[in-house]
Amino acid sequence: MNRSILGVLFLLLSCGVYGGQDSELFEALLKREWDFRINEFPSLARDNDIAGYEDKITHVSEKDQLRRYRFWKQISLELADLSCERLEHAECINYRMFERQMKQFLGDYETRAYLIPFTSDWSFYMSWNRWGEETDFDGPDDYQNYLARLKQLPTVMDEYIALMRQGLKTGMTQPRVILDGREVPIQKQLVENPERSAFYQPFLAIGTDIPEPERKKLLAEASEVVMQRVIPAYQRLLDFMVDEYFAGARTTLGAYDLPGGERLYTEQIYRYATVDMSADEIHQLGLSEVARIRAEMEAIIGELEFDGGFAEFIEFLRTDPQFYAKTSHELLAEASYFAKKIDGRLPQMFGHLPRQPYGVAPVPDNLAPFFTGGRYAGAPLTSRRGGYYWVNTYALDSRTLY
Repeated sequence: MNRSILGVLFLLLSCGVYGGQDSELFEALLKREWDFRINEFPSLARDNDIAGYEDKITHVSEKDQLRRYRFWKQISLELADLSCERLEHAECINYRMFERQMKQFLGDYETRAYLIPFTSDWSFYMSWNRWGEETDFDGPDDYQNYLARLKQLPTVMDEYIALMRQGLKTGMTQPRVILDGREVPIQKQLVENPERSAFYQPFLAIGTDIPEPERKKLLAEASEVVMQRVIPAYQRLLDFMVDEYFAGARTTLGAYDLPGGERLYTEQIYRYATVDMSADEIHQLGLSEVARIRAEMEAIIGELEFDGGFAEFIEFLRTDPQFYAKTSHELLAEASYFAKKIDGRLPQMFGHLPRQPYGVAPVPDNLAPFFTGGRYAGAPLTSRRGGYYWVNTYALDSRTLY
């Protein structure tokens, strides 16, 4: 047989062998990392209906951050030994997505982004008080698991405070200018009666199918945990934010101004823009898009024969009553109409649609003052509730209908 043919056959057989090896190694790597991830982040397990994590919450101390970093670093090294070219097409897509995730996880640690554990509109302390709404309670075990999480909350609260205190020392903080009013959602948790606490709400609807002695015991324990553990933890957070964080937060604005800010900014581009572009390239793209959109707006103003220039038209859009809902119900009704209208069009655009239904609801009151105009709030597929398109009905004079 011709030597060149033998060489080709050997190469093809080798690719098949090594490709199979890479596929098996990649699947094993995915499983190992997933097992680690759900153990580190119990809410992820609950969202995916994985049993055994109902009574656990995520710890965030420096020790926890380092442990995760070292694990993901090792996973990344092993992943680099595999070749996407030796995987099936679908596996290669998974490889690229997994590779990006690992890069993001490592970047979060290396830039110390975890020292700033809240954004301008979301935070750990705001998400915690939604635990009751996001948990299905079918019996005593569910209540006990919920209480077990509440008992761990003070410890994790102190871990977050320690991270933010370290952030103050190193200059890794949110800008001072965005912090005004951020104490309000914390203050709302400082109640004098457990029945007024969001954390106690599930116990107000505790089922009569639970025997009376057990029900009384659960209610007593819930009252003690909320008033003696959870509320004091929120008080510690409030004291820290008002006395230390607000006073010590940086006066600069941009991420570039943070320690290692250029790297941090690059990592955030990689995460949220999902493109390999520099900050300057994205800025230039933004300028060109603004110019394009401005030209289209000018053309529309001309077509409408509006009596005035660009500035006057913008003022018209911002101030004319026809563009604003008069009541929260009107805004929610408008959003519901368009949501259902879009639902009817989705099959024309997507081959696979979400199985889970969703509703339209206002952003919760404790979140609304600092929340975005709207956002989807999901739910586990196995839960007895759907997702929600949250519409912010706070300050209606800032919520245009267009």
